[in-house]
Amino acid sequence: MDAQLKKIFHISSFLLTYPDRHWWEGLEDCKNEINTLDDHQDAKELFLQFFSQLEQIEPIKWIESYVYLIDFGRNTNFYLTHGNDGQQRERGMELLALKNLYSNAGFVVTDQELPDYVPLILEFLSCAQNDYVLPIIEKFKASFLQLEKQFIEKKHGYQLIFKIINLSIQKFEDD
Repeated sequence: MDAQLKKIFHISSFLLTYPDRHWWEGLEDCKNEINTLDDHQDAKELFLQFFSQLEQIEPIKWIESYVYLIDFGRNTNFYLTHGNDGQQRERGMELLALKNLYSNAGFVVTDQELPDYVPLILEFLSCAQNDYVLPIIEKFKASFLQLEKQFIEKKHGYQLIFKIINLSIQKFEDD
């Protein structure tokens, strides 16, 4: 995977985390990184559209939408194995397998987030070797596409981030 695709996954990971004070303060650095994406103009333009939309919204409204859609949304939460089969035991096995994959790749996972949390998955994609990236992409590609669709239906700015993620996955697969 080229360095700019890795950067796209890293930026996307950051933008999909909870919009706390650290997040708001990091947006300018994020924009600076986006401006270096010369080989991926489509992603660059979509990121800039996202920032344009973000600038139109009061921070408290953005935070409220995050809590409503991500923390409480059945179809828009960021835990990708949450709805699988409805079986806690099976989900536990999936989470353990993910944690083991991360560990085998040398990626340290804290107990702060579950291993199926979208920003964590994207951070992994931004730094892992391709041999470890491919199984994650294969496992979650449909989930990323579904999240893009859900955010389009909700008319939320995250639709742009998931479009970027899905375009980047496609570019990775095409290379």
